This record gives sequence, C-alpha cells and structure tokens, in this order.
Amino acid sequence: MPNLNTLQHVSKLATAAVFLSIKTMLMLVIVLSVVSTMALAQQDYQPDTTKLDSKAGSSAELYVEKEFNFETYKRVVLDLSVVDLAGNPVSGALLRVSVIDPDIVALTDERLSDKSLIKIARTDQFGRFYQNLELSNSILKVLLELDMHQENNKVIVELDESLHLQYVFSAE
Repeated sequence: MPNLNTLQHVSKLATAAVFLSIKTMLMLVIVLSVVSTMALAQQDYQPDTTKLDSKAGSSAELYVEKEFNFETYKRVVLDLSVVDLAGNPVSGALLRVSVIDPDIVALTDERLSDKSLIKIARTDQFGRFYQNLELSNSILKVLLELDMHQENNKVIVELDESLHLQYVFSAE
C-alpha cells in the first residue's frame, strides 16, 4: 500500500503535467494566431484587373473602390434668415425646404410642382432658423420658400461641398 508521501508526490506530478499541457496548448494557440494573422496581412486584396471591365457573375466578384463611402446620407447645415426692408429680423416667418430635380434651373420650370417637402420651419426672435439636417447623398438641389405673398419668396439652391446652406430672405 502506497504511503502518504508517495500519493502527494504523484498528485504533484499529475498537477504539473496538466499545467504543462495547458501551457503548451496556450502557446500553440498563440503561435497559430500569429501565423494566421501574418498570412492575412500578406494577402493581396487588389481586384483581378481582368474582371474590372466585365460583369460580375456573383457577389464574390464585386469590387468596391477604396475611396467608396458607405454612408448614404450627408449632414447639411441649414442657416436661413428673414429680414425686413430696413434690415430688421422677422420673427415667426414660415419657411419650407423641398427637394427638387437637379436639372431644374428656373423658378418657372413646371417640374417644381414635383418637389418633395423635407422641412417646415419658423424663424426665431432674431429672424433666424439654424439646424443640422441629415439628407440623402442623392439630394443635389433644394427649393427654399418663404411663406409670404411677395416676389423673391422662392430660391433654388444647389448643395455644394461645404454642406452649409445659408440664405437671407428680404421680406417686404
């Protein structure tokens, strides 16, 4: 029959063997991770130039330019003001912002009736309306309207790279 010292010695050896096995397995996992990461880092993701001019047969053959922006919207600053003929702010003036066809260049164009309203706003006590809007990247032009019966109460504005739409209406 084994004595207590022998059992303790065998128990310590078994514990050491398990510890070494776990340590060896962890080292193996680390080495495999490093090797696979290095392999991925060396992988070439450039498209096959022979396929760039042909139609993709499947989604695996699609190519996206590095500069491609996956965002489908842009943030535009609306900074609109209304002043009277003396230059004083007009508070509470009603403004409308609508999307229009980018080919429209004149306020007499019949296609303006196909506008899509995206914002109705009122000026504050300083005659100003200021807000950030998220608009679709496809929106290139808007129609600004001041809800007053007067000439010059509408204007077509093309959205530029600055994404800051600023306009001052003069109310009669």
